[in-house]
Amino acid sequence: MPVDIQLARPSYKRTVAKVERLISANPLAYSLNLPGMKAHYLLLLIVLIEFGSGCKSNTMQKEDAAGNKAFVLEMIRQKKQLTDYPDRASDSMVVYEPSSLPFGGTYRGMKAFEQFYPKVRQFYDFNHFDLLNVYADEDKVFAISKAAIAHTSGSILLCEQFTFNQGKIVEVRLYLYDYDGQPVHKLIEQADQAGPG
Repeated sequence: MPVDIQLARPSYKRTVAKVERLISANPLAYSLNLPGMKAHYLLLLIVLIEFGSGCKSNTMQKEDAAGNKAFVLEMIRQKKQLTDYPDRASDSMVVYEPSSLPFGGTYRGMKAFEQFYPKVRQFYDFNHFDLLNVYADEDKVFAISKAAIAHTSGSILLCEQFTFNQGKIVEVRLYLYDYDGQPVHKLIEQADQAGPG
């Protein structure tokens, strides 16, 4: 008994044809073989298959890791900031800065970012801010930099983790590399004592 699929998509029609061939080749596949029941099982199977394939193709889109990496590379190399790329930051973006930094905290949205970011520009010496490497994997981009601290002779290693969703940054997390030869808290103390000069 062929199933009427006049309104179905072409992929449904292909799936129905495959299932009908399977049923005709193996009539014992169904333990309930009541009149009309075969069509109901077939329609249920088609709905479940298409629901599953819809989930894969629509809601679980892969990020453009290479494109996101190129964006982060450009932004950091040119010493720009997210406000220079308003279309690349989500309205709900969250930025996490380590509490050991003078501007440490959690900032939600672009307005909060715009309020704290001038402190970042004062803290680092961007004339001596070197991008060491950028790595990308799926929705994450990691940028490793050596950043000089303004008004000191020291620098620290940073790792910024950018998380993307549909090409927009939804989260930024900053990690510091603190080591005995150059403890971050000492550099922060030096910067505080020297002040803007």
